[in-house]
Amino acid sequence: NLTCVTKEDGKAASAFNTFSSQLANASVPAGAATDKARLAASAAAATQGFTRLSKAVTGSQYQSTLANSGLPQVLDAFEQDLTALIKQLQTY
Repeated sequence: NLTCVTKEDGKAASAFNTFSSQLANASVPAGAATDKARLAASAAAATQGFTRLSKAVTGSQYQSTLANSGLPQVLDAFEQDLTALIKQLQTY
């Protein structure tokens, strides 16, 4: 059911947005600032991608939006950026 899926996409967008806000308020050592910025950019892109999906009104629009969003790559980047930040913070 498209309505159920788009509702969950909206929840995902909200979760990534909350994560972004919390990350923005977190202080990190200067050596981790670049990794934090990359993670913030990935989280913002995920928020945008899920928001776009949540607004789809037809199945074909949803499929087209997903195909053009790059969201799978954004989520891969998010995971990599999160891992990089964690590893960098573990050095302190």
